[in-house]
Amino acid sequence: MTINLELLRLVSERFSELGLPRELFENSSFNLLVDLNRVVLKYPAPGVRSEVHETPTGVLTRVYVEPGACLEEPVFLCFGATKSAEVQTTEGEIIVGEGADIKFVVYGAMAEGVKLLHRNRLKITVEEGARFEFLDFHYTGEETFVELDTKTNVRVRDGAYFKSLFKHVRGRAGKLRVSIEAEVGAGATAVLETKLMGKKDDTLYVEDLVHLNGEGARAVSKSRVVALDSAKAEFVGKMHGNAPHSRGHIDCSEIIRGEGVVLKAVPVVVVRDESAKVTHVAAIGSIDRKQLETLM
Repeated sequence: MTINLELLRLVSERFSELGLPRELFENSSFNLLVDLNRVVLKYPAPGVRSEVHETPTGVLTRVYVEPGACLEEPVFLCFGATKSAEVQTTEGEIIVGEGADIKFVVYGAMAEGVKLLHRNRLKITVEEGARFEFLDFHYTGEETFVELDTKTNVRVRDGAYFKSLFKHVRGRAGKLRVSIEAEVGAGATAVLETKLMGKKDDTLYVEDLVHLNGEGARAVSKSRVVALDSAKAEFVGKMHGNAPHSRGHIDCSEIIRGEGVVLKAVPVVVVRDESAKVTHVAAIGSIDRKQLETLM
């Protein structure tokens, strides 16, 4: 176990102000907590082996979930910044062993007033018969401005299940670019979901790219984007039905409210086998104030 008590107190105070659940800090729930390029807390989870290395601008992580490991409680991770920096880089790899069943809950937290470029690169492999959920929640301040560039590559092996959720919960989204590419094996399932709200002059770009490579592979790409004020947002979803009896669906809905808003949705479906089926639905529309308040 690694812990920096002085830094933990500072991080707890700054991140709780953003709306992160205070009980996560009070109950010492985090298995890994990082502030810029410093490891604040590292605590192992049963059946999970991890390596974390500090770099001049961020951290390198490698996580291996033992085959057959089944955890009822999620593994909690947090990567954030309590002060501004030119750049923060996080690079990692997650391997989920055969037959494992596990959920990661990841928090991205940028304290009020922070300005930086955050670049994230992640590789995920979900081995045969395993189940893995990766839930990524982002919190920022109203005066925070982050340029976020995140790319994730996923391999979902035969018979495995993978779900990802990227959600900006509070504050300004800033300039955001989220890209995920998934290769789905035989009888495997991938669910990719994004929920974002842009305001002021935020710029949002989301790209889902799915390859249904195994027989009977299944995938859903789902996005929900709300754009206010003069924000700009674009969703690009690409689904390739490459294998027999594969099934895929793209579902993107965008809500517009503001004179300067620009929204764009681009679903692309490609089928390379006569028994495969890929569908899509896209909608862009306005919303009244009462609906918006309920949604927020």
